[in-house]
Amino acid sequence: MRITGKRRPAGWWPRFPPHSPDYDAARQLLHHWQQDYHRQGMALYGQAQRALQDQDWAGAIQAAQRLARLEAGHPELNWAARLSDQIQAERHAQHQLSTGLQLAAADTTAGLEAAINHLSQMDPRTYVWQAAQPLLNRWSDRLLDQALSHWYAGELNTAIHLGEQVRANPDRTQAAQDLIWLSQARQLALKSLAASPTTLAQTVGVYPALLVAAQIAPESPFHPQAAAVTPTWQRHLGESRFARALAPSS
Repeated sequence: MRITGKRRPAGWWPRFPPHSPDYDAARQLLHHWQQDYHRQGMALYGQAQRALQDQDWAGAIQAAQRLARLEAGHPELNWAARLSDQIQAERHAQHQLSTGLQLAAADTTAGLEAAINHLSQMDPRTYVWQAAQPLLNRWSDRLLDQALSHWYAGELNTAIHLGEQVRANPDRTQAAQDLIWLSQARQLALKSLAASPTTLAQTVGVYPALLVAAQIAPESPFHPQAAAVTPTWQRHLGESRFARALAPSS
């Protein structure tokens, strides 16, 4: 059988026994065809990725269709199926981003909460997520600023609630958690400090509050607040112990 470099339909390949005089030539030709398919597939896949980054859905779909035709009879490539899934994920993420922008456009706390929750559900592997992340961080920072204002005002439940909304953003999870811990620590401390200094109740909340505040890392945006309240709580803890020591035993 004569072997040539002419392209054959996908799936066509005669079976050559190892002892055939054409066996080595056939193996070389097969290797050449496989490399050619791979080069074409890589080019189309790269074209599709560029289209997806530009949100050129028609261009991405066209590249996927060409890949599917190229892969006919060559399932080992498996690029077309993956690309089809990726196109769906990108379009869904774009829809989520559009909805998030609409929610945030109200410029209210509730609107920002809803927008953050919506965008936090996006697939982080998508190109759209990369575009959405700066928006998500900006909205999250606004809510954290509001939460800190509530913390200073002693409105700790509100501060905790806002922190819980921001915690859904992977880029602000730790900062939000630090604010939640700081607010919960202050709740414990305030409840204990309201008790009589001669009772054990005053130390029950202050001591764990100090432990929680100590967990807030120096690089946290809320470390200054934790560092500021710690001396006050430590002083009250010492005064409470001293008062209990002087109190007459019953």
